[in-house]
Amino acid sequence: MQSAAQSKQPSTPAPYLVSADSHICEPGNLWLDRTPKKFHDRVPRLVAQKDTDIWVYENGDTMSLAAFASAGDWKGRSTSNMREAELRPAIFDPLERMKESRADGVVAEVLYPSFAMPLDKSKDAEGQAAVMRAYNYCLLEYCSGAPNRL
Repeated sequence: MQSAAQSKQPSTPAPYLVSADSHICEPGNLWLDRTPKKFHDRVPRLVAQKDTDIWVYENGDTMSLAAFASAGDWKGRSTSNMREAELRPAIFDPLERMKESRADGVVAEVLYPSFAMPLDKSKDAEGQAAVMRAYNYCLLEYCSGAPNRL
């Protein structure tokens, strides 16, 4: 026999999942579009290669799109054959992201950078401030698409 408290419990708990480690994938033109021209020779950029797009940083380091942009869409790809134009719309569109989140039962996300993570390595304080500012405004605009969830 069930007690009164037990009978009031839902048969399955409501799915209130919060992702505390989600990432935004920065658009390839973010820093060229959002920083003064005097920094354009030093800002991160997405560069098309023969079979892939890669991020190139001021110090010459590179990063594959697959490092962050392949979650839920790996399809057996190697780390060297992804193009920005092939990525799922949810990567750049917060409303599309919300559709995917709802399907997964996620009600809110804490967002972190992806391709912006190496930006703290710059030795140029003025340039670093410009790229960080551009990233912050990009993230603010993205989150404004679902401010109660992102």
